[in-house]
Amino acid sequence: MVVVELDNKTVTECMDIVNELRDQGIVQGQDFDFAYHPSKWETFDHVQSKVVFTFHTEKYATLFALRWA
Repeated sequence: MVVVELDNKTVTECMDIVNELRDQGIVQGQDFDFAYHPSKWETFDHVQSKVVFTFHTEKYATLFALRWA
């Protein structure tokens, strides 16, 4: 399992990436999963949004990292 985090992404950007992965034939739940974490304020600190992609198939993680990370 390989985890790739993308910082400062909007929901729209996240879903565009997910839809592109699906269009390439990569299966959500089998080859990858993702979680979107919106930006928020925590005790005077602003935490940027991020998307965490978890790949169960290593070759897809490598291709993803080369393109998006």
